[in-house]
Amino acid sequence: MEDVNLSIALPGKLSRIIFACNMYIDQKEVNEFVPDATVLKGIEGKVYRHLGKSGLSTFATIDAKGPNDSINFFKMPSSFCLLVSTNFTLAQFKSITEIGEVENPVVGPLSTASINHLLFRCSAEEQDASGSGRLVYEFKGFVPNYAGIAGLVRQFGRMEEDPAACNPVLDNVREGDWLLTYHMERLKDFAELKEVGDWLARYLMPIGELPYSVRPKLFVRVISALFEAVKLKILESAPDMFKQSEFASALLLSTYQFMGIVPSAVCQEYKLTIAGGLP
Repeated sequence: MEDVNLSIALPGKLSRIIFACNMYIDQKEVNEFVPDATVLKGIEGKVYRHLGKSGLSTFATIDAKGPNDSINFFKMPSSFCLLVSTNFTLAQFKSITEIGEVENPVVGPLSTASINHLLFRCSAEEQDASGSGRLVYEFKGFVPNYAGIAGLVRQFGRMEEDPAACNPVLDNVREGDWLLTYHMERLKDFAELKEVGDWLARYLMPIGELPYSVRPKLFVRVISALFEAVKLKILESAPDMFKQSEFASALLLSTYQFMGIVPSAVCQEYKLTIAGGLP
């Protein structure tokens, strides 16, 4: 065994050690091994199985003091493999109960400017409108087209063709609540979006308490539900020609990216600015 100082945080409370073992190969076996050019063969070794928590006690301790358990290794067997199961913590169970089924948001009449803010805005527009230097949220290896949720939904739609397309977004949601906070904070800047913001916070805030593996699925479900609700609200009052196909409705929706409130570009008493397609 080698001395180590390694702590592994679990996604909940440790319920069972399913499998723990390590493989050992004696140095003598390594020294005496002769490869065979005609027959595939390997070095003989031994597999040691460690049973239950007592089996781990010779090289690790289990810390159950925090909200989530962790396994702290002070020694590490060679070629070690560990498989455990966990239960939800009380906070995680409460969060799942609070989320429940994602109810469709009730979206009231929204102005062109509020739809632009909720769905779109390029980095320059976001920086200008926020007054705080906030830009489009960037991920490792990927930058969405928009600061609003349309940038995420566009990426979600690519998952059927390329399952890895959303990895930067989903990994970010697993690792922390930065993206969740970003989208909740954005809506606080726009008074007209208060009800929408309250709905979004109701579902996004508990996600941060959930196990890492569960977060992405719920995040995608919540953001997609909000996007579809806004889209349907726009189509309610739209001419029939825009309801005939997904392409036509997408064209109508895209027009809202051209019209928004950009403080540095207001014209006299008109607050709404019309600009070329960005991006």
